[in-house]
Amino acid sequence: MRCRDFLTFALDFLDPVEDRLRSVEDVFCFVLHCTRETLYFNPGQEISCEDHKQILHLLSRRKAGEPLAYILGRVPFYGCDIEVSCDVLIPRQETELLVDLIVKKMEKGSVRNQVVWDIGCGSGCIGIALKKRFSSLCVSGSDLSEKAVEMLKRKSDKCRILINPTLGNIGINDLDKILRFRQVRGGFLRQPNYSYVIDLNDSELKKYGSVSVAEEETLLLVWAVG
Repeated sequence: MRCRDFLTFALDFLDPVEDRLRSVEDVFCFVLHCTRETLYFNPGQEISCEDHKQILHLLSRRKAGEPLAYILGRVPFYGCDIEVSCDVLIPRQETELLVDLIVKKMEKGSVRNQVVWDIGCGSGCIGIALKKRFSSLCVSGSDLSEKAVEMLKRKSDKCRILINPTLGNIGINDLDKILRFRQVRGGFLRQPNYSYVIDLNDSELKKYGSVSVAEEETLLLVWAVG
């Protein structure tokens, strides 16, 4: 099948998937190892049977609702190509804004002897982006997810991996949930300890979306450690 005809079919196939044009273009470019320009400047090129099957397989996953980043296994982030999988969260555009703010602040001074520690780093996108921008910057990433750490190990040329066995053995019952008093001018202030953990069952806590028990425990640990 010619590329032009297959593109038309693919767009109809993904209807009504959101951003179907981008999904089709990215899948085609991924499988055919080409750019978007090539797709449209060479509409008559023939698609091999093997590439045809792979494209249909990936488009079927997209139609089933799987995020494009997980399908392709990579996502662009602040000028970097970040490896992702279902074991880590997909880097968001809002996170790029955060990195941009950090970059602008660091550009005002020297990064010599500066250390950035990305806690709960997941895909490592923040640390990798900062390291690419400031080659002399010391960047470390840590995560409680074993699968996330395994992914980070494959990026050892891009970031430094810290493994702390103690953190790996921490359980919910090991964390300090007691409110503490500290002296301030004019009296005392009652506030959570640094390792204080929020109560996710608190009726006053507003929740958006749903997570599993294991995911809630991970959130609590990251809150405490961070």
